[in-house]
Amino acid sequence: MNRIPTEIHALIYSLACTDDGTTGRALSSVSRHIRFASAPFRFTSLSVSGVEQARGFLTQLKQFAPFALSPCHTSPGDHAEDNIGDGSWETKRCSYPIHHLFLSTRPSSLAADERPVHITPSAEWAVCQEVILRYAAPTLHTLSFASFDLNDAACIGGVLAVPLPHLTELTIRARCTPSQLCSAIISISPPQPGFDAQGAVTDQDDTAEHPHSRPLLRRVHLASPFHGFATGTNSLHSLLRTIAPSSSLTHLRLSLSDMWGTRRVAEVLHAELTARGVVSPTLELAPLPRDVPVVWTAKEVTWNPILPGADQIPDPASQHPAAEAAQPHDSLERFVLQPPPTALTDFFCSCCMELRGDVDVLRVFDAMARDADARAGGRGRFGYVRAKRGGYGYAEALRDWRERIVDEEGCWMDDGERDALQRGKREYRQENILGRGEGNGRGSGGGQPAKVKKGRRLTWTQRAVRLFSQSSSQNSTT
Repeated sequence: MNRIPTEIHALIYSLACTDDGTTGRALSSVSRHIRFASAPFRFTSLSVSGVEQARGFLTQLKQFAPFALSPCHTSPGDHAEDNIGDGSWETKRCSYPIHHLFLSTRPSSLAADERPVHITPSAEWAVCQEVILRYAAPTLHTLSFASFDLNDAACIGGVLAVPLPHLTELTIRARCTPSQLCSAIISISPPQPGFDAQGAVTDQDDTAEHPHSRPLLRRVHLASPFHGFATGTNSLHSLLRTIAPSSSLTHLRLSLSDMWGTRRVAEVLHAELTARGVVSPTLELAPLPRDVPVVWTAKEVTWNPILPGADQIPDPASQHPAAEAAQPHDSLERFVLQPPPTALTDFFCSCCMELRGDVDVLRVFDAMARDADARAGGRGRFGYVRAKRGGYGYAEALRDWRERIVDEEGCWMDDGERDALQRGKREYRQENILGRGEGNGRGSGGGQPAKVKKGRRLTWTQRAVRLFSQSSSQNSTT
């Protein structure tokens, strides 16, 4: 290994360190040479769950890069919250860059909403969270944040208060509603350009002087209670445009986690998707045993839109001069919805936001997904993930984050695409490990496969050498 060029080492470690940080930590304990060579890739992708792991990571970071986090007056035995809360820690240049980060307020064993360990996240977690985010901010590309405490609006508001200039994808799994989160953001940090202190949309002429804190953000996934849009869409409208510039957002997913009605959600989303030409205005629904309508018709959008980009299109009927020269602009490439984990009943209750049973409402989402795929001639712009018993939890968030690291679809896949992916992975493993038998005429007639031979899997070193040789040959030809 000592004779391998540094470029080969870099390719090996970049391919290996694509998990939750386990490989990077293991490489640091192999030898001094490997520890030094793999240092830039040690925290490329990092998963921190709970206060214990957060405290351990900060301790490890001080050992590896003492100049990265420099306490002004600390001792080795001090806790992080005793030093960082007063601003004595200064985050310096990121010598161990973090490109992909997964943060959870609880460890996996306690990551469940029905386990009320704390009503609010601990003060120590809030301090560690801020230090980790500010350290990773200059190089962070992917961030997934999962919270399982009841009053977590201030904690998530602290996440959104940190400027992330290179962030391209953000997932927030929370228990607070969009209105609660908007209030927390306003109380923690000044409003983003184009919004007043109440989160309402204002004139955006000053956006050039005050750029957005996440200018490159393209994909946003929100998993939280939405209360069935009972109080309207203003809070979610303002929240999404505070998180990311509306005109540049290409992917959006909403995972509903509360046991509320979804009828109003279906009406709002069907109307907005119809206005964009993603789905048809009239949907034929699957019949039910009860005498319920089998046709669903889109309404007119008379509310602040949820989907990004729509508020950037001037109304052609308006008298504004820009309306005449307005060009259609729709940045949305993919919208995914996961309904709440409610029971499949045909119960009707007029006091629950006109909830007409989940069987009736969920078939609307099914019809929307089928219609979107049919109109697109393949994969449509609307994806539907069926309701699951536990909703979108820790395991799903960590799985999607890991898949996005290796350029898989992650949370942007629907159920059919995920099933196909799992089948493809199983077939690939069988072909790669066992290999394919080839008929050689000995012991098998009619060209049937002979004895199955065991195939060889490429190691990280072999893959890196192959990639390096390919890149070298391309550079030599150019």
